[in-house]
Amino acid sequence: MTIETTGSDPSEFTRALLVGTSLVFALLRWREAGGTTPRGRFLLGADLVLAIVLVPLSGRFDDLVTSLAGQSALIPLAAGLVAGLAGMATTGLAAAAVFAVDGGGTSTLAWVVSPLLVGAALRMIRRKPRLLPHPEPWSRAALHHPHSRLVRQLPGGMEPVLPGPSDVFWGVTARLVCVLPLLLVLLISGEGELKARIVCALLLWGMLLAYDRARRPLLMPHRLQARITDTGVFLVLVVVASGPLGELLARWSSSHPSVNYWKVALFAFVVAMVHPLVEPRFDGRRRSWLLTRSTRFLFGTDQLVLVCAAFPFLVGGVFHSTQKLMEASGLALAIGFGHAGLTAVNATRGARRIADVMLLLKAPFGKRKRLLDAWVSDTFYRRRWWLIRRPLDYSLPRMTATLAELSAQSSAATAGVYWPLPWGERVRLDHSSCTGLLKLADQMLDRVDAGFPPRPGTGLHRAQQTARADVAGRRSNVAQYLHDFEGTVAAANQAADHYTAIDAPSHAAVVRIFAADRLSGVGQHETAAALLADIPEDLPPVIRRLLLISRAASARRAHRTTAAHALLTAARAIPARTTVDFRRAFLAERIAFPSFAEGARSAMVSDELDLDRELGGTHPSTR
Repeated sequence: MTIETTGSDPSEFTRALLVGTSLVFALLRWREAGGTTPRGRFLLGADLVLAIVLVPLSGRFDDLVTSLAGQSALIPLAAGLVAGLAGMATTGLAAAAVFAVDGGGTSTLAWVVSPLLVGAALRMIRRKPRLLPHPEPWSRAALHHPHSRLVRQLPGGMEPVLPGPSDVFWGVTARLVCVLPLLLVLLISGEGELKARIVCALLLWGMLLAYDRARRPLLMPHRLQARITDTGVFLVLVVVASGPLGELLARWSSSHPSVNYWKVALFAFVVAMVHPLVEPRFDGRRRSWLLTRSTRFLFGTDQLVLVCAAFPFLVGGVFHSTQKLMEASGLALAIGFGHAGLTAVNATRGARRIADVMLLLKAPFGKRKRLLDAWVSDTFYRRRWWLIRRPLDYSLPRMTATLAELSAQSSAATAGVYWPLPWGERVRLDHSSCTGLLKLADQMLDRVDAGFPPRPGTGLHRAQQTARADVAGRRSNVAQYLHDFEGTVAAANQAADHYTAIDAPSHAAVVRIFAADRLSGVGQHETAAALLADIPEDLPPVIRRLLLISRAASARRAHRTTAAHALLTAARAIPARTTVDFRRAFLAERIAFPSFAEGARSAMVSDELDLDRELGGTHPSTR
C-alpha cells in the first residue's frame, strides 16, 4: 500500500517521527537515571553500550532482524517490546537516528524500534511522581534575576516556587503535540475528502487540548508526570499507526467492507466507560478476580478514550487511508471530544486530583511544605495573575476534607474505602486516615494565608472564609461518624462562625441545622436542641421554616409530641418552601460554593413527611 505526500517523502517523515519519539523517551530515561537502583544503573549502562555498538554494526543488525522477521515477525517484535520495558530507550534512539541518516533499516524500524517505543511508553505509565526536596536551580535563578517580571515575594512574605525547566519543557511539548494531527493530515494525502479529515484532525486537536487543560490544576510533580505519560502514549500511537500494525489493520479493513466499524468504535468506548462504574465503592475484596487484575494494567479512562478515539483516525484517516475506518474514527473522535470536554470541566474533582491529596498525605514534612508552597504559588499567583486571570481555586483542600468524610463513612462499612492511584498503587482509606486528612486541609489553608493574607471585605477573604467553613463542616460530619458529638457541635459552630464573618447568616444557620439533624438522628436530642436554640431567628422566611421543621423533628424524636406539633404548625404558616426560595436566599449572600439549596429543600421535605406520619392530622406541603 503506497502513501503519497504533498510535502516530503513519507518514509523520511516517518523516520523523523521515529527519531523525535525515540528522543523523547531517551530523555525520560536519562532523567530517571539519578534515582535508579543498582539493577537500574546496570540496565542503563547496558543501554548505552548497546547504543554505541549498534552504530557501526547497524547494517548487520538490520540483516539479522530481516531474517528473523522472515521466519516469524513475533521474534523481533517481542524482543523490541522487552527492550522497551527494560528501559533501552537510548538503543532505540541510536537505531532510529542511524537509519534516518543513512536510509534503509525498514525491518529494524518496523519490528524493533516501534515495539521498543511501545514498551517504553508502557514502562512510563506506572511511574510515580518524583518529589524534589528543593526547586530546580533554573526557577530560583529566574526568580532572582534583576530584570525578572516576577515578584520576589508574595504579599505575605512567602517566596514563590516556580515551575522548573522540566515542567516548562513538557508543558510546551504537550501543546505542540496537539497540533501534530493537523500537520499529519496536511502533509499526507489520502483517499478520503480533505475537509472531513481536517475536521477529524481538529476534533483530535481539541481533545488533546482539553486533556492538557485537565492536567493544569495538578501539583507540579504530578502534572509533569501526567504530561509525560499522556504525551508519550499519543506519540507511540502515531508511531504504531504509521508502522506495519497500522498497515495490517488498514488491509484487513479493506478486505472486510461489510463490518460496521462504528459499532466497534462504540463498543470500545462502552468498555472504557464501564470499567470505573462497575467497581464497588467499599471493600475491594468483593470485586471479581479479573477486575482486580485489570486495574494493574488499565491506566485510566482518559488514556483509554484517547487510544480508542485517536488510533482509528491515525490509521484510516492519516497514514493508511481507509474509508470505513475513517467513518468509524469520526464517531469515535466526536465521543472522545465530548469526554475530554467533561474531563476538563471536572478537572478539580477527578481521580488525579485525589492522587494529589494522597501524594501530599504521604510526603515527609519538609517535602510537603515545599509542595504546598508550590501549589500556592502555582494556583494563586502564577496561573491566576501571571498567565490568565481566573477564579480562586480551593478545590484541593475541599477534596481533602471530602476524602476525610469518606474515610469516616467507612467506619460503618465492612471495610475501608479503596482508591486506585494513577501510578499503580491502591490506597485504603478508613477512620484512621481522618485526622491526617483534616490536618492536611488546615495546612493547605494556612499556607494560602501565609502567601496571601486575606483582608476583610475583599474577594480573597470571602473565598478563604468559605473554604474554611466547608472544611469545618466536613470535620463536623467526620466527628459525628466517629461518635465524637462534642466535636460535631464545635466544628459546626466553627463553620457557622466563618460564614458569619462574611455576613452569610443563612449558610451559618443551615450548617448548624444539618449538624443538629444528624445528632438528633443518633439519639443526641439534648445536644441537638441546644445547637438549634443557638440559631438566631432573624433569617429569610424559607430558612426560618427549615429551622422550625428541624426543631419539630428533634422534639418528635425526643418524644415531645405537643412541642413538635406546635413547631410544625408555626412552620407551615410560612409560605416560602420551594427550591427557588432556597436558592434565592443563598444567592443573596454571594457565595458560589457550596450550594445548600437542593440539600436543604430535600431535608425539609423529608422531615415534614416523617412528622406528618408520626403526628397525624397534618397535611405537609411537598410541592
